[in-house]
Amino acid sequence: MIDYQGFLNGEPYEPTPKIENFLFKIGQNALPDEFSEKLTGSVPVQDIEVEVAYPDDHPDGNLKGRNILYKVTLNEIQEEIYLRSMMIWSKAWAGLKRWMMSKNPFGKIWKKESSSVSSMNSVSRYFSICSKI
Repeated sequence: MIDYQGFLNGEPYEPTPKIENFLFKIGQNALPDEFSEKLTGSVPVQDIEVEVAYPDDHPDGNLKGRNILYKVTLNEIQEEIYLRSMMIWSKAWAGLKRWMMSKNPFGKIWKKESSSVSSMNSVSRYFSICSKI
């Protein structure tokens, strides 16, 4: 998470206002590549200066051909864990399904229902049967 503001000739540049708590992902290309290069290896609460030389053919007329100095504060580093969590969950689900099909006394119920009803319904039914025992 970063704060940043653009400066032209040492003065805040209005077309690049101060942005706070911007969730920046390295290599995401929402900001110029120079941001990723400078932020890689930085530590939180570090002030960084990123100079971006915009080309003459840049689509934004306010930035076209200008050298903008961005003053950036790296507030926080976050880890993206969604994919890892999904992988762990899928492995756990596969293990539970294998166990239910091979080791439990109600394996026949699981096998019969898994072909016609969703697996989640089978799991719910299995646990409701176990709770009645």
